[in-house]
Parts: sequence; C-alpha cells; structure tokens
Amino acid sequence: MSFSSTPSDEPPTDLPNDANLMKTILPPLLEDFQHWFASTLEMMATRDVSFLTAEQQQNLLGRVQLAQKQVSASQVLSSATDSQAGIEMPVVMAWHKLVHECWGVSLRSRQEEKAKRELNKAERKAEQTQNETARNEIIREE
Repeated sequence: MSFSSTPSDEPPTDLPNDANLMKTILPPLLEDFQHWFASTLEMMATRDVSFLTAEQQQNLLGRVQLAQKQVSASQVLSSATDSQAGIEMPVVMAWHKLVHECWGVSLRSRQEEKAKRELNKAERKAEQTQNETARNEIIREE
C-alpha cells in the first residue's frame, strides 16, 4: 500500500457507495428510533413521571407521536425506493435529540422509583424496629 502526501480529486475506491451505505445504515437507524419512541410512550403510560408537569408530559407525548409518524413515513419511503430516498440530517438530528430527551426522562423516572422503593423499605424497617421496641417494653413490664 502506498501513501501519497498530495490529495487526489478522485474519491477513495474502498468506500461503499452511497446506495449501499444507505441500505446498510438507514433501516436499522429508523428501527432504533421506532423502538425508543415506542418505549417512551409505554413508559409514559405505565410509570409515574410526576416530575414533569401535565403540560410538559403532553408536549413530550405529542412530539414523540409526531416523530413516530415521521419515522414510519420515512420507513415506507425508504422501502418503496429501495433505500434510494434519504433523510435530511437536520431531521435525523431532531429525532436523535428527542430520543436523548426520552432517555433522560426514563432515567429520572427509574431513579425516582428506586428512591421511593428505598424510602418505603426504610420506613418499613423503622416501623418494625419501633414495633419490636414496643414489644420488648411490654415484655419487660410483665
């Protein structure tokens, strides 16, 4: 293999062509977006996200549902054109940003649920200790 210090006007020959690259990357990327958007909708329907106001929840829900529809349309278009139709990078970046926001909401939800479980566990333990102390005092009095 030889290396040249002068740039060439010819594209490298070892890179995949745009069509093959699109077929390789786009379908799994769109599937990932669908997965994370569906997971977010499920999370919002089944978990407590009270750290978001009702307005924030509705806003996130609406943006996720819209993004899901856009991704679905892109999947159909990509499939119908044998991956010849691309998606503009600002659109992909907007979806990526939304997925990142969804991950943040999910993480916070899990952290808050864990904190609640730990608090409940500590409260039960304190109650048990209190009951045992009261029981021991009753036994001593007898």
